[in-house]
Amino acid sequence: MQLIKTMTTTRNEGEIFLIGHQDLESLERLKQLPTVKQVLQRFHYHFSEQTVTRVAVRNASYLTIDEVLSVWSKAAVPTTLKRHAIDKLEKYHADWLLLKKNRRRLSASQQQRESQYQQDIEHLFDIAHAEALTMIKISEDRQFLNDQRNERKMYMSVEDKN
Repeated sequence: MQLIKTMTTTRNEGEIFLIGHQDLESLERLKQLPTVKQVLQRFHYHFSEQTVTRVAVRNASYLTIDEVLSVWSKAAVPTTLKRHAIDKLEKYHADWLLLKKNRRRLSASQQQRESQYQQDIEHLFDIAHAEALTMIKISEDRQFLNDQRNERKMYMSVEDKN
């Protein structure tokens, strides 16, 4: 009986409220553009590696966004400035902190906010340049970006060769 309790606590140890488990592997392994949830999971990995300070949040954001930008560059999609991507990530983190702070409340509005947040983080972490669709010359790349923003059925594979 005691063994079962030990296993349960270790499984929940790495669990992050509303997000799931930390992502121990780099985002660069992905064959699709990352979702907000995947980015937050990786962010929490970087964040847990540091002491908890305001600087730690910024450092974890930089490390995570570097990985995200690498994935976006493999997809050949123009991106926004790095500082804007960092701000976007930190906004999602701040929203998560507010939800986490009130997680013990059982009100309908709190449950609705948590449900809405879980739906929002399943979408693409979109850091595309505002004019990305007009800047992209190859139609397959435009189709890939549109797919990632909607259905997310397409994957990146090896580079094109002549």
